[in-house]
Parts: sequence; C-alpha cells; structure tokens
Amino acid sequence: MEYRTIRDILTNAEKCFGNEDAIRYKAGKNEIAAKTYTQLKEDSERITALLKKLGDPKSHIALIGATSYLWIASYFGIVDGGNVAVPLDVSLPAEELCELIDRADVTILILDEIRKDVIEAAKEKCPKLKYILLCRKKRMREIYFSYKINDGTNDR
Repeated sequence: MEYRTIRDILTNAEKCFGNEDAIRYKAGKNEIAAKTYTQLKEDSERITALLKKLGDPKSHIALIGATSYLWIASYFGIVDGGNVAVPLDVSLPAEELCELIDRADVTILILDEIRKDVIEAAKEKCPKLKYILLCRKKRMREIYFSYKINDGTNDR
C-alpha cells in the first residue's frame, strides 16, 4: 500500500492493529497508560473536525506543549485536515513564542495547560490569531479544549 498522507497511515494502522497499543505513556508515578490505534485515529479526527469548524483549510496552526498523547493527537489532527502545523518549543519564553506565532501567520494556537501563561501575551501581541485552544485533560480518556471566540467562552 502506498501512503500519501497522515490520514492514509492512521487509517491503515487502525485497520491492521485496531485495539493494539499505539502509544504508551506514564500517567502517574507508577502507572502506565495506553491508547490504541483506534483511539488515536478517533481523537485526531475529532481535532480535525474542530479545526475545520474554526478555520479555513490550510490554516497555520501553532502547537505548544510537552511531548504527550494530547500533543501527538493534536499534531495528527492539524496535518490530517490539510493545515500547516507550526510546532513550537515549549521551553521558549512567552515573548519569543509570540514573535514566532506572528511571523508564521498563525491563526489558531493550541497549547498545553502547562503553558497557559502564553495566552495573555498572545492575545496582546499576535493580531492574526483568531482562536486560542487550551488543551487539557478533563479525564484521562478524553481530550478537552476550551477556547475563546469573539467575546464568549466556549468549552468543547
């Protein structure tokens, strides 16, 4: 089989390996959690669907966060929808992140809750930014975003 897109890879991996572990990660001091290929595909597709509602195809979407399942699912969701992923170093100061976000013409910012300090700086210094999505774990098995649209706050 020839793979042309991330979607092709995820779809075939899900068909071949479905309920087998795709990703294992440390969930607590002595706890290892896992996500299956089916879960990874479904989560990335949910993120793709959300991004389609928020932006134009081919949007530049920045991703800031520690390496995690949520980061991986978000990355796949971004590129699967035909958008441009702009992964940024989680350890950079907010000022530098804002400069990179602005230079990359980012219209949507997805960030891990560990870097929620970037939100206020980005609102102030990134005029092209339309949406900021704070990615957080509501429950270990769900991806939860909150984002600001116009003057109202929505949770998804």
